[in-house]
Amino acid sequence: MADDTVRARYSQGAKFGLMLLFLLALSVAQPFIFWQFELPLWQRLLLPVVTVTLSWWWALFRMVYRMTLTGSELRLRAALWSWRIPLAEVDRVGGAGGQNLVTVRRRDGKSWSALSGSGIVEFAERVAEAAPGARGADALVRTEDRMTRFFEKS
Repeated sequence: MADDTVRARYSQGAKFGLMLLFLLALSVAQPFIFWQFELPLWQRLLLPVVTVTLSWWWALFRMVYRMTLTGSELRLRAALWSWRIPLAEVDRVGGAGGQNLVTVRRRDGKSWSALSGSGIVEFAERVAEAAPGARGADALVRTEDRMTRFFEKS
């Protein structure tokens, strides 16, 4: 039987809401922006449709704003979709230093983007401890340390 006890939770719901508001404003502005370029009419009409559609698809179906670690799996939640990854299949939770996104990667290569913020380093370390063979949050730790040192100088 699977262990559904929640061991750690990470959420960036407020930041995700702000991102959706920004995306809404950008979706309204894009047709006017593209209309200013010297492009054929069909491109002026098609570019906003394609970029707005892809942006919303990514934000609603692929952008993870909440992760929950249980005793047997890592649960990811996007606005309109969710995933359950068994801990044995988790390869990595981390990202390149200086990015606002964290990558959650499964052993078969499938990956998801999650918003980074306060508490992500601790959560990634908990996942690395719970998942056999998963890589931790080295780049995230280095980025967080650099940010702390920057504010100490001020």
